[in-house]
Amino acid sequence: MKYFLMVNKISREDFLYLDNYYTSRNNTVTAEVQQEMVVIYEKVFNEKISCTPCSFKSKVHDKLNIIYKEYKSNK
Repeated sequence: MKYFLMVNKISREDFLYLDNYYTSRNNTVTAEVQQEMVVIYEKVFNEKISCTPCSFKSKVHDKLNIIYKEYKSNK
């Protein structure tokens, strides 16, 4: 399992957004969803990131999913 250094604790609002996203069965990620997840990523990791739709999954999606699962299991 990969671990990433979280700089800031995820907010309740951001967790709920991710919970809604990761538990939905929607396989389509809109540009709006990508942008919101980039904002969450930047807050949690205190790091500006730029990504293309092609690199979104590896740069943002997968890392936030690990953080989401960890937060959910410890809740």
